Amino acid sequence: MYYNLEAFGRKISQIRKNLGYTQKDISNLSSLTIETLRKIENGKVLPTQITLELLSPILKVDLNQLLLNYRIPNYDEFNKLKNKIECKIENGNYFNLENDLKYMKKILDKQNLNNYAYKLMHQFYYFVEAIILKKIYKDYEKSLSKLIFAMKVMTPKFNQIKYKEFVYCDFEIRILMNIALLFSELESVEKCQEMLLFCLNSINSDEINIKLKILYNISYTFHKMNMHSKALYFANEGIKLCIENNKLNCLAHLYSRKGIAQYFLRDETYITSLRTAINLYNITNQDNFKKLLIKFCKIYKIDTTKQLNRSIDNFQTKLTNISFSLI
Repeated sequence: MYYNLEAFGRKISQIRKNLGYTQKDISNLSSLTIETLRKIENGKVLPTQITLELLSPILKVDLNQLLLNYRIPNYDEFNKLKNKIECKIENGNYFNLENDLKYMKKILDKQNLNNYAYKLMHQFYYFVEAIILKKIYKDYEKSLSKLIFAMKVMTPKFNQIKYKEFVYCDFEIRILMNIALLFSELESVEKCQEMLLFCLNSINSDEINIKLKILYNISYTFHKMNMHSKALYFANEGIKLCIENNKLNCLAHLYSRKGIAQYFLRDETYITSLRTAINLYNITNQDNFKKLLIKFCKIYKIDTTKQLNRSIDNFQTKLTNISFSLI
């Protein structure tokens, strides 16, 4: 279910002001942070049911019922395609995205959508265009331009230099993360890392999937900066978050980052981490990423073909439990 969060946020703001409350007043009465209230009123986050129940008696309106008035119709076809594209991105299958983009354009042209839904779809459309430009054509400048277009769809005054001044939804944090990665290619690794750390501090705590991507990219960027202890730290933070939340989608990537950091730190357990990553790639059918890791191992003459040791077998038992809990 998708909602017009911009219009809902404006309504919340109007109700608050009509009651004579400031955001600070609501924060004191509800225990919610002012930053959370800002995101809700700016249409940058879908409030949880608990948040709506906290705010309802304060604002003297049933917000769960009010939210239903802002449902977006005619969104199902686009959402199915979006999920299909996300699956391809997750598995590194970028070369068929152009066909999906053409189909997305047809959906945008034929559907009668409200302005908010139209903007949401266009934002994702520009985001996918940016991925294609970066991953297939290696055109980092154009990719960056598309990401900035994507950001300005919902945040019109966005400026990549003054990026800390804006309020972002979770998907916009993901766009900002990709802008950071392009800065690593076009400007400096240090600027990239600064932006990635901002993304980590700005992402909602319950948005685990994007947070894992950010942790991975921070670890990778520290690797590029030859700061392998920090690369190892953030890889371990990501691994811990995966296991705590029963997430498989980034676990192999994070173990590969851990193993590479350990290798450069001359930690002999690096081989265990790399074999774990390869084993995880097999389990999750992420063949493209497994090939990239094996290619890296061959470059550095790392033998990953031997039998896994007992610690890996023990981890596999834990992994089985994780995979079943996700079904």
